[in-house]
Amino acid sequence: MVCSFGFTAPTKLNIELVDAWLASPLANNDRCYLVFVGGADPNEYGAELEKKIRSSSAADRIRITGFVTQNDFRGYLQAADVAVQLRTMSRGETSAAVLDALNHGLATIVNANGSMADLPDDVVIKLPDDFDNAALRDALALLYQDEALRAKLSAAARTLMTEYHQPRRCADAYARTIEEFYLPVQGSQRQLMSSLGRYMADGGNVINEEALGQTLAWNLSAPQPAKQVFIDVVALGERGAEVDRDALRDCLLAPPVGWRIEPVIASGEGMYSYARQFTLELLGCPKNMLCDEPVDARVGDILIFADGMPSSESAKRHLLWQGVTELAWSDWLAAAGVLNEAPHESSP
Repeated sequence: MVCSFGFTAPTKLNIELVDAWLASPLANNDRCYLVFVGGADPNEYGAELEKKIRSSSAADRIRITGFVTQNDFRGYLQAADVAVQLRTMSRGETSAAVLDALNHGLATIVNANGSMADLPDDVVIKLPDDFDNAALRDALALLYQDEALRAKLSAAARTLMTEYHQPRRCADAYARTIEEFYLPVQGSQRQLMSSLGRYMADGGNVINEEALGQTLAWNLSAPQPAKQVFIDVVALGERGAEVDRDALRDCLLAPPVGWRIEPVIASGEGMYSYARQFTLELLGCPKNMLCDEPVDARVGDILIFADGMPSSESAKRHLLWQGVTELAWSDWLAAAGVLNEAPHESSP
């Protein structure tokens, strides 16, 4: 049984296949069938194909299945002896039908059109892109008569699919290619800073360094090992709420698994900064060890504010635009116990 997989269309050269099959020894064997597994072309080409089949001497052994279920499609792949996948006017796309046929170990005939030209010559019978029907007829006859060749092509097809089209290998190849495009970007940040330095040294206009740094952080962000929990500490500092300060200290010393606790404070410019000095003082460390710096927020981070206390709407809105989720302090205290894999002891 010779099968051609996919809907019929002028670009699939179905009429050429019918002509070649009828001219081959297969047409004279009542046990040989030609099956087009897929939907019929609803236009003039489909009508011409149907007419050619009906008027042939082997009309009862040439069939167009119409649309089939996935199970039936696999059934034809398992039952077929030979697959013929022809193309013309390809736009370079990969033929899934060819890969399906090779994956099932079918001896396959293709023409060197588009991506099928890249298939190894020892895996398929590859006709020229603009083949004549005599060549297709001879290829069909060869596979019909040579069982050993069919077996050889079948084994080569399975090897190709296992070694080169295995899903894990394909995924790794995509990952490597993406990284090859992405990695130069890491160097471009250094190049950008060097260019900006030369620009300033040559008398360029004054640059808002804080805004530039924030823009670079958004566009050239480095991977974060954990998501951030931003806690607005303005209210804590003003009220001196010891219970909340103790809870914050506990969270800093024993954060929930997969999260990084980051106290923040709104600046006069309507932006949040990391409250480094507040945090150092809370932990009993010299607060001049670090400076407050603009927040580097990512999608999936959380912003927490104290219950009943006002927060900077401008700064908060800025984080929400970046994909940060807003949560009340009391809700976080409840959720933190759930997020922890095991209870932590409070700090002394």
